[in-house]
Amino acid sequence: MSYKTPFISELTEVSITGGAITAGVPSTYDAREAKFYLDANNSLCIAYADNTISAVDFSGAGTDNLTAGGTYAGTAANTVYHVQIYAAGTPDTFAVYDSSNTLMRSGVEIDGEAQYLLDGITGTFATTSGHTSGDKWYITVAALHSGVLISGS
Repeated sequence: MSYKTPFISELTEVSITGGAITAGVPSTYDAREAKFYLDANNSLCIAYADNTISAVDFSGAGTDNLTAGGTYAGTAANTVYHVQIYAAGTPDTFAVYDSSNTLMRSGVEIDGEAQYLLDGITGTFATTSGHTSGDKWYITVAALHSGVLISGS
């Protein structure tokens, strides 16, 4: 028996009836439910969602004090959003970009509270000023994981 946790982009739906295993591509997928699938090696696998924030990485010269929170509500695996200081001031303002680097929100004033970013993710700055225009935080969220339950032959 082996175990691995690759990210997967396509699932194969598995049904077991009377000892026979059949597989096919599902027409829909809810990332909040566990699904079984067969991988390329005919290993029976499970995919499950944990909707966690796996990393917050800072790039810049100003104050690094953004904490990410909330529960990721998206379905894409291993998605990276970024928050960028839009303008330094009192308070500073920020912009939010989605995983394809599309500007989703800009000019949002930092209020020191948990502020909605995207897809259920929030961001809390410890201070409302002291950041430098262009400072960036990359927030990585993970929705979908998989693991091998029974290795194929």
